[in-house]
Amino acid sequence: MSISIFDTGTANIASLEKSLDKIKVNYFVSKDIDVCIEKSKKIILPGIGNMSSLIEIKDELKVKLKNFLKKEENYLLGICLGAQIMLDSSEESKTDTLGLIEGNVKKIFDKFKINLNIGHKPLDFKNQLTNQPTLKKLFFGIPLDSKFYFLHKYYLDVKDKDAVKCESCVNERKFTSIMIKKNIIGVQFHPELSKKNGLNFLKNFSEI
Repeated sequence: MSISIFDTGTANIASLEKSLDKIKVNYFVSKDIDVCIEKSKKIILPGIGNMSSLIEIKDELKVKLKNFLKKEENYLLGICLGAQIMLDSSEESKTDTLGLIEGNVKKIFDKFKINLNIGHKPLDFKNQLTNQPTLKKLFFGIPLDSKFYFLHKYYLDVKDKDAVKCESCVNERKFTSIMIKKNIIGVQFHPELSKKNGLNFLKNFSEI
């Protein structure tokens, strides 16, 4: 069964499509979450955009995604903004979000007024690759010192520490870069912009 990309209208669909084409994965794009749920077992919530575009439909999305995730064989992958909306609330939208994983989305800020994390950065797996089956599958064949592309002004402040599988650092502050809770996967980085490492990550996701 194909992977579906839920098109919010503002997300970075083109780069994601190009990456999935490169690894020859069957997928489709839809602006209708019902179509995504009906015709796929893996849904991607893509990144880049504004939280407000998702807030308008969050209540409907929350109910339907929770029902979708009741089946263990189904998976949800959130990328950047798609991961951020999985938490309880966001400082960007100043409202509640999907509440799939306990935590909040906060603005990057420090004494130097640096408020943007951009570029290829390493990941700190917190020694969890050997004891977290989903994480191990996602990073199969990917070197531990690999770097992934980040571009965000807000970060994942995850309160459910069991869901935190990987961290990264900006302005000497650690933030969650990968969170996994059962069949829910959220990544702050952009695999579709992370060259070979990102392609391998997406390929591994398609084969879970």
